[in-house]
Amino acid sequence: MGTADADRALRTAKLVGNDVAGIDVNMGCPKPFSIKGGMGAALLSQPERIRDILTALVKGLPEKRITCKIRLLPTEEATLSLAKLIESTGVAALGVHGRLQAQRPREPVSEAQAALIKKVASSLSIPVIANGGSLDIKAYSDLAPFQATTGCTSVMLARAAQWNMSVFRPEGLLPTEDVVRAYLRLAAQVDNPWENSKFCIMTTLHHEQVTERGKAVRESKSLREMCAVFGIEKEYDAIIAARRNRAAELGIAIDPDDDAMFDGSDDVVGGEPNSKRRRLTPAVGDDGVTRLKVVYNRKEHAEGMNPKSLLLCYCKKQMIPPPAYTCSETAMKRFVAVVDINGNKYGATPGESTKKKAEQAAAQVFLIATDLKLNRDGTVVGEEVQAKAKEEKGTAKEKVAGKGTQDPEEGAAAAGAAAAASGDGAAAVEKAAGKEDGGGAAASVATADAAGSVA
Repeated sequence: MGTADADRALRTAKLVGNDVAGIDVNMGCPKPFSIKGGMGAALLSQPERIRDILTALVKGLPEKRITCKIRLLPTEEATLSLAKLIESTGVAALGVHGRLQAQRPREPVSEAQAALIKKVASSLSIPVIANGGSLDIKAYSDLAPFQATTGCTSVMLARAAQWNMSVFRPEGLLPTEDVVRAYLRLAAQVDNPWENSKFCIMTTLHHEQVTERGKAVRESKSLREMCAVFGIEKEYDAIIAARRNRAAELGIAIDPDDDAMFDGSDDVVGGEPNSKRRRLTPAVGDDGVTRLKVVYNRKEHAEGMNPKSLLLCYCKKQMIPPPAYTCSETAMKRFVAVVDINGNKYGATPGESTKKKAEQAAAQVFLIATDLKLNRDGTVVGEEVQAKAKEEKGTAKEKVAGKGTQDPEEGAAAAGAAAAASGDGAAAVEKAAGKEDGGGAAASVATADAAGSVA
């Protein structure tokens, strides 16, 4: 976990205590979001706070193994001092990342840094775990040399494991596609969020992200779509069917917003109608909110044409109050929004990762539920064509009314234009085709005018 407060850390640890074997506190993360919150590497300069956090966890959860991970400090003395302080709190083990806070993953752990990790390991009585060797560890056989260099009890890997999880396999690496397929099967079985699964798969693809397969994964919006990329969508269907059957056996009601209980590629509606996807019927809940299962994807919308922008322009054109959004967070840390359009409310399920995306999804539901296709300025697509046709119809009628004594050709052309504007091309030809000589020519003129008006 990442934490900056002892009491909050203990409360959080107790929430998951029955489901984990141990609790590890990350005191080495250099990312801005951690530093700004006083977490991660920000703790390296606050030894007393480190003592408070670890002591609270060790005493509050005596049945669990408490560990933490740090980075090297600028000096050997400071690093060894902090390591000994951490040991004194009663933790079960200490992880040491071989870089300084300012260093980034592309910089390899130097010989001097590896030697400092070794000094930490030799000065403590608890197990020390070496971390930071992913650039040099490509397979299981590379673990032993890094462990020997750092003199640690074991080795911790992050990026090397993300690139290929079979790095821990003594028999050697498995092909990337085999690893991904195994991961996808497991993700379906345990109902892992598809967004997280997608992130993990893209990381595993690593240098293959630019390939056609990588692009297909990037464009996927459900676990099933990713399974299809690797040819195991039928296995996915079988896993989900088994989960449904098991839920029925146990008498468990299936949540209609549960992604894994649906075929995501069919049920999740994107921003544009797709003939390959089944359009769901919006459902109006007891709270009066029209809901639809929608996932907002920014890439589906042109610049300035996202649902919220279009909806705001639409309200201005209709001279109704602007959209009013309300947003809430679910127990699963997802955001759901409801948009109020002139007293009518719309919302999307199952939720988004941010409030902004949730509001976009809610606006998208309105556009889908009302079947509105809007131009950039908020006008309805096709309205400008209808307005022009109406104008032409009025002009043509005025011409006919104002010329009671006109020659056959002019009368036929005006009648043809008026009829075309009203959508009755046949009537135009019929009016134009008189009994007098020259009627055929007049009919030709009327037909041509009608065709032009329709076009």
